Amino acid sequence: MNKRILTTLLPALMLAVAPVAAMAQTQAPAQQQEMPKIDDSQLDSYADAAVRIYDIRVRWEPEIRGAESQEKAMEAQREARTEMIEAVQKEGLSVEEYNSITAAAQRDPDLNQKIAQLIEEKR
Repeated sequence: MNKRILTTLLPALMLAVAPVAAMAQTQAPAQQQEMPKIDDSQLDSYADAAVRIYDIRVRWEPEIRGAESQEKAMEAQREARTEMIEAVQKEGLSVEEYNSITAAAQRDPDLNQKIAQLIEEKR
């Protein structure tokens, strides 16, 4: 995967759990600005989860867009969100940890690049 595709892919991966992020945000704004301590194993787990989340999103998107009703679309979104949460947890991270790393990567270009490289290796 080339860097241009990856540059486009990484924000999509990070936004893939935006609905999850909304459910999991319980920190005060001042706490959200602190850079979390992230070790290499967490970054590796994050990259694995991000790839899985992206795959889940790609798989569910046509069903959500093509749903016969708003109710069926919402149900499909809930199922996709549940799968995303499970993907994060299977990689040994909580949703809060995943979202914290996402936020840190959005603020830190070096971290963002490191995550992009890990994802490139895993795709």
